[in-house]
Amino acid sequence: MKYSISLIFFISLRSLTFGQSEIETLKYQLLIPSISQKVKHATDPELKGLVAAQLVEFYSRYGQGKFEYNHYVYPAAYYGLQSLIRQKTINENRFLGYELGYFIADSSFNQYHGHKPVYGSDKRVAVRSVDFARKQNKLYSAGGDGRVIAWDVEDRSFEEIYQSSRINRVIDFSNDERWMAVATDANEVDLFDLESTDMKPKRIRSHRGSIYDLAFLPDNSAFISVGADQNILRTTLANFDVREVAVVTSKVQTIAITPDANTLAVGSIGGDVYLYDLNVPASGQNEKRVFRRDQDRLAVTDLSFSNSGRYLAISGYNVENGFGYITLWDIQEKSPYGPTLFGFSARVNETEFSPDDKLLAAASHDGSVRIWSAGDIFDLPIVLDDHQDWVWDVAFHPSGDFVMTASADGIIRKFPLDAEEFGGQMCDYLGRNLSDIEWRTYFGALDQIPWEETCPGNPKPVIK
Repeated sequence: MKYSISLIFFISLRSLTFGQSEIETLKYQLLIPSISQKVKHATDPELKGLVAAQLVEFYSRYGQGKFEYNHYVYPAAYYGLQSLIRQKTINENRFLGYELGYFIADSSFNQYHGHKPVYGSDKRVAVRSVDFARKQNKLYSAGGDGRVIAWDVEDRSFEEIYQSSRINRVIDFSNDERWMAVATDANEVDLFDLESTDMKPKRIRSHRGSIYDLAFLPDNSAFISVGADQNILRTTLANFDVREVAVVTSKVQTIAITPDANTLAVGSIGGDVYLYDLNVPASGQNEKRVFRRDQDRLAVTDLSFSNSGRYLAISGYNVENGFGYITLWDIQEKSPYGPTLFGFSARVNETEFSPDDKLLAAASHDGSVRIWSAGDIFDLPIVLDDHQDWVWDVAFHPSGDFVMTASADGIIRKFPLDAEEFGGQMCDYLGRNLSDIEWRTYFGALDQIPWEETCPGNPKPVIK
């Protein structure tokens, strides 16, 4: 690869104000985007993995910020490691064929199968919701097969907690993790007492029709639900008393509660977002509209408060073209924070802030999950697009080290957020380093970017 005249001029210009070390760093940083694109389009798995591993090494040395914030390095590392695992699986099991081989490889890479039938079945069972129980260190999932499953994330073993004939739409835990609530497509919420040895749920039939969303109050006293009947109801856990919070006139699919338990946010398909004070009786005068530009065009399908309570993520889709969007609302300043986030070719189903509020993840009907750095919201997001169907949900692990996704393809996937974790594994699958010719092709002239060992101890091929 040769540097363009503009790049050489840019580096020369910056050298007037920067020292040699800064110029060296800048040179490598400018290479990262182009190398990432070459990794994406490489067809040879070994070469793809080698270049991806070297890219991770360069970024660890010369990059700025943590790996999860870089939208060039992460996909290169992810797909580089995936291609190596696929190659190893096919080489060791040539009788499998590529389709079955890839299925087995991807399953061992980062997939969790529990709601999806065995390979070869035409039936698809959507995973609709995932959530973590911190005290148990387990992931719970709910799906279209009516099952609730508890997972050990480390070894991928699972236990079926419950199964019914209904579609489970949303799963949520009380803060003390005594209660688990599952919203169904029938007119009930299945409530589980996790401190009881009897896992038979209490069925709360308070709505008429499907339950769209529910959320526990932070003080563990009750949960609030919304359904197809347009009623917003509060169910007290002490005696299971059900009271009306509000009745909305437009279709509502999402609610969210502030961490201080004072405010309920309600979003409608009509584009409106309302705030209700949970400390006073329901009243039409208690309804407050959050400012919404083009509210009649931007349907709301999900709301999520940051853990600090300062920001409200409002997401949905544009009714004119179906494209998804996210608006971050600064509650304190009473104004939008940053730009409207686009890039989705279909509706946004779920948004979630990381435990430290540094990241914002969003799951979409277009089969992707996008993750933004909240501290640099104008930068491009990491795009996780390895799903084969709609992505219904995304959940951060309590440590913030990885996210789990729930997809309509029936698979739960784990995505570590540090690309260096992928880079450290790639050399386990590689038996050589890059040749001089390959190095020049991907990284440039040897006198500009000197050759180095990508995987220490591996041989360097000599190609004449």
